[in-house]
Amino acid sequence: MNGRLQRLFSLFRWIVGPLLALWAGVHWGAWTGIAVLALFVLGPPLTMLPHFLVLRVVPPAPGLPTAPLGDLLEAWWREVVVVTKVFCWQQPWAEHQEPDLVPEAAQAHGRRGVVLLHGYNCNRGMWNVWMRALRARGVPFIAVTQEPAFGSIDRYAPQIDAAMRTLQERTGLAPLIVAHSMGGLSARAWWRSQGHAFDRIHRILTLGTPITARCWRSSAPRRTPVRCEAIRNG
Repeated sequence: MNGRLQRLFSLFRWIVGPLLALWAGVHWGAWTGIAVLALFVLGPPLTMLPHFLVLRVVPPAPGLPTAPLGDLLEAWWREVVVVTKVFCWQQPWAEHQEPDLVPEAAQAHGRRGVVLLHGYNCNRGMWNVWMRALRARGVPFIAVTQEPAFGSIDRYAPQIDAAMRTLQERTGLAPLIVAHSMGGLSARAWWRSQGHAFDRIHRILTLGTPITARCWRSSAPRRTPVRCEAIRNG
């Protein structure tokens, strides 16, 4: 669903937007047309800019220095490039460009698999670069598009479980989960649905997941292979 919505957004921004700008320019003058075009093309990047500029006066955390303006502008531009690539190409148009790598059991046995979980308002297309890298290394993986896009996180558990079981059956090893943002919450919901079974998962690596607690199972073995660590402040 996210892919369809982002395709509509891309078409509106890059096709309908310039056509509206042309129409506005014909009817109300060139400067009006340029303003409308700028709104469609530059609007999203400019809305991101204040989030970076505020770090010039407000440190990212107590005790840390504020960032130089040049570094902030460079970081903003890099973010613009990545966000445009991901949300205007990879997710709307290339969601299935990279298929999952699930070899037969004879080839996959003993090679630990990876389950990739995207964040909110994303889909498996955000992992395209990662999937190419994993494929080049022969690492089995499944990238899950969590559907429905705007549903309860607990509803994603069966989809994650299917991916985890498939990889574990093929490789003989509990998979690693790599999760971005909301994906970390989905992984936690899945693990809870499994009764925190330590034989079902190797590790959970979260990237920017908005959880602040550090959770350990008090009844877990001393050398348990799994722990759930929060990444403070997202």
